[in-house]
Amino acid sequence: MAQLPNLSQLRVADTGVTLFEYLVEKRANKGNCTRHVDTEKLKKPLGARPLEPDQFTPDVMADSMRENVRRYDVKKQKRDDDLVGQHDQYVNCAIDGYFMYKSVPNAVEVSTLAPDYLEKPLKLTLPPDRTRLELPTLNDPIKRVPGPGKDAERARAFEDANSEWAKGVFTEACKFGPKGESIINWESYGQELSGATDWYYLYHQEVGDASKPKGTGHLFIQLFDTLEMKEGKHMPTKGEFSKRYLYIGLVCGQGLGKYFMNIAEEASRALGCEGIVLATMVNSAGFYHSQGFKFMDKTTGSVINVDQYIEQRVDNGRAKTILLENYDTDDPHGRVRDADEALVNNASRRATRWRRIPVRLSYFG
Repeated sequence: MAQLPNLSQLRVADTGVTLFEYLVEKRANKGNCTRHVDTEKLKKPLGARPLEPDQFTPDVMADSMRENVRRYDVKKQKRDDDLVGQHDQYVNCAIDGYFMYKSVPNAVEVSTLAPDYLEKPLKLTLPPDRTRLELPTLNDPIKRVPGPGKDAERARAFEDANSEWAKGVFTEACKFGPKGESIINWESYGQELSGATDWYYLYHQEVGDASKPKGTGHLFIQLFDTLEMKEGKHMPTKGEFSKRYLYIGLVCGQGLGKYFMNIAEEASRALGCEGIVLATMVNSAGFYHSQGFKFMDKTTGSVINVDQYIEQRVDNGRAKTILLENYDTDDPHGRVRDADEALVNNASRRATRWRRIPVRLSYFG
């Protein structure tokens, strides 16, 4: 039997503290929200209210029965509140996601970058076979600004250059699950995304080239190199976030997670960044943690210790990291997700569980 995580250092309330509830306590939530709502739990019936003690109840049982009733009432109140707030971005932190950061070594010296590099395509060479890529920029001819003032113009520029992608492929690339439903589309998010993008990469590969992964997807990234840009886009600025970093605004593409992470890391190096920042969705947190990303406190820019939710396991001689995302002290059989396989094998199935959450500009794959 797997060893359960040590919760001795947590404030365990009546319903327990799951990973994402803990992350809200530790200020990892990207948005201005109040709590994490587990929509999967909301689908499960709460059950009948326990019986209260009566005049015939033995004293030795009465206190225990009253405590059971109290616990039930606390859970029911929380459930009722979550049902009301699950689709409200100012309530449910799962909508905007949770900050993660990965340090990326061997960055180029910023002084070596061309003066107009922001307005030029980003040229990369990917390991291990030195594949060359070129990421178009959204900063030419419309230069980026800290606020949203140029978002609409930049969105139109993307549409002009990539009309077919904006009209249909964008939504198709973000479809998940057996029903093929998408949780994001260009009409709703294109303008905001364009304001949060310096370079982008559109990928489509069918069968025929064994050297490239099969699939359709896209990656949108932005450089945060100044305090003005960070504050203008409401991004964190302290600790690790005070450094020059690359932000992944959006990525979609089943089976392309590791490929896109490789591109993002090389882009980070090429731009002289010290690391990559993203806001993970619930269904992909295990994968990104397995790729070296750490949960971050947005107010201090420091790493959040989640060791109590991590389990190391050896399966067929292979070491695996298990992220116990939904471990609850009242439900010890909570979901356990294999971080090594989170995106590669099971993303479609898990993403459908969260598809009804309205996604804003957040990172998911």
